[in-house]
Amino acid sequence: MWNTTLGCRVLKGDEARLVGNATLRLIDDIRNFIPHNENQSWRPQFEIPIFDQLSPEQQIVMLDTVIGYLLDPDLAPPRPSALLDATVAAIYAKAFCEIEVELDSQRLAYKAEDGDTDVRISVVAALMQPIDEMDEVRTNCPDPECCDAETWLSCIESLREQVLADEDWLMGELTMDLPVDTSDGIKQAMGIDRDYFVAVPPDPTIAETRQAWADVNFKISGKKVSPWRFGDQPIVLVKLSEIVDALDMELDDWCSYVNKRTGNVVSVPLDSIEYYETCGPEEGEDYTGDGDDEMLEEARQIVEEDHHVPLPSKFDLNDWEVMRDFCVSRVKPEEREPLLESIHGSGAFRFFRSTIDRLGLHKEWFRFRDAAREAMAMDWADANGIAWVSDADYRYIFGVSPDISTDFESDF
Repeated sequence: MWNTTLGCRVLKGDEARLVGNATLRLIDDIRNFIPHNENQSWRPQFEIPIFDQLSPEQQIVMLDTVIGYLLDPDLAPPRPSALLDATVAAIYAKAFCEIEVELDSQRLAYKAEDGDTDVRISVVAALMQPIDEMDEVRTNCPDPECCDAETWLSCIESLREQVLADEDWLMGELTMDLPVDTSDGIKQAMGIDRDYFVAVPPDPTIAETRQAWADVNFKISGKKVSPWRFGDQPIVLVKLSEIVDALDMELDDWCSYVNKRTGNVVSVPLDSIEYYETCGPEEGEDYTGDGDDEMLEEARQIVEEDHHVPLPSKFDLNDWEVMRDFCVSRVKPEEREPLLESIHGSGAFRFFRSTIDRLGLHKEWFRFRDAAREAMAMDWADANGIAWVSDADYRYIFGVSPDISTDFESDF
């Protein structure tokens, strides 16, 4: 929570959306300059001195901290500090920058109505949102087509004043250059806590910054973002379809892995893993299993090195839950009820398949199952820090021609 001008509260609705979207755009601007290099001749300035003096890594961590207080009702409000307030002010400054971009676009548009007004619409929505039951709805908001920058600056300042009561953070440089007694006297006269300017900014590592970026995305969107997407590291892309295919085709006595060095999904017989775990060529034992030389080398790396991640086994996939979800998703009772009945008791998988046959729902089932498999593959890859990419994006990135293949539907 945050001690705002209108009481201790969290931002909600259109007010939260405006602040959240501005924060994500602000972070996108900042992360282009990470890792920070002291010799960088230029990086974004937001006309908020305390915030502008921070390194890009510090700025992202501070934005993550502030968004937590602004949106999470379970967090106790922080003690006021110039560092926190300046970070909030930077978010609103970014919102106004986005409006200026819209205004420039509208001026250049062939027709005025062709210009983008999304940010201005969101500002008007936030202005019109009552904060509590006693708050009156504003009726004097500007038209989103308005092209007067001063009008929109006034709107942004009005929204910011609902969160920050004043602009004390701007006094930082002035008070720091004065003698202690004089500085304390000014703070006392202005009602500023004497420790307001002494908060020390964090000194995050790149890994901590990467995690803060993922955290702030989750706080705003509710969607988990894997830290590898931060973009500061060289990555090896793994085709999502290869993970899905491996999950679908897993056989007894075989196991599948993602090789994080090459991005390949590999399958090897279990006996090749056992060969290197128990004896191997050093013991003079010959391999007599089903794997070829390439699989044997992969098996050796799996046992002796640490860049392979095992895919979930067929027992981890829980196909019964996928079947149940499909049954529940059917809207028509004449489909849903017999399907639900078929998945209980002995022989559930066989009865389910026969019910699918009888109802003629093959295409619907395979489409649903494939989507569920893909979602599982995405979640698994994200949880294991594996950078996955769709086939379409892979072809776009590497200029690869589409594979010529036919659709295949397995028995289950």
